[in-house]
Amino acid sequence: AAKRKPTMEGFQGVGLGIGAIGVAAIGIKACGIADSFLSIPYQDDNREPIQRTYDFCKNLGRTLILPGLTEELFWRVVLTPSGGFQSVTSVLLLNTVFSLYHLIPRGIEKMGLIEKAPEAFSDPAFLGLAFVLGNACSYAYHASNYSLYAPVLVHAVAVAFWLDVCGGEKLIRNV
Repeated sequence: AAKRKPTMEGFQGVGLGIGAIGVAAIGIKACGIADSFLSIPYQDDNREPIQRTYDFCKNLGRTLILPGLTEELFWRVVLTPSGGFQSVTSVLLLNTVFSLYHLIPRGIEKMGLIEKAPEAFSDPAFLGLAFVLGNACSYAYHASNYSLYAPVLVHAVAVAFWLDVCGGEKLIRNV
C-alpha cells in the first residue's frame, strides 16, 4: 500500500482531511468545550514572524515522522485490509480505538511506570479531535488509493498546527 504513487484524488483527500479537522476544531472551540485545549497564543507570542515560521516547520518535520508516519503505518496500513475498509462501521470502530489509544500514557502514569503523562491526552476535546483526525486520515488513505503519504500529511499538518499555533506544545509539556 505504501508504494502507490500520489494522485490528484489523494491530494484532494489530504485537503479535505485537513479541512474536516479545522471545521471540527472550530466547532469544538465555538461551543466553548475546548477553551484551554485550543487557544490561539499568538496575541501573547513575542517571537518574530521568521522564528514562528521556523518553529512551525520544525514541528512539521518532527510530526511527519512521529506521530505521522509511525501511527499511520500502524493504524492505516497494518490495520486496514488490503482491499480497503469494508464498511463505514469498520472505519468508525478503528478510529474509536485510535482515539482511545491516546489514553495509554495516562494509564502508564497511573501504573507508576512514568512520572507524568500529558493531561491533554485525556481531555475529551483532544479525544474527539483524535477521532476526527483518525477519520480524516482514513478518508485521505482511501482517496489516495491506499497510499501512505496522504494520511501522513493530514496527521502531521494537523498535529504541527495544534502544537505550534494552538498551544499544544505547552499542554503536552505540562508547562
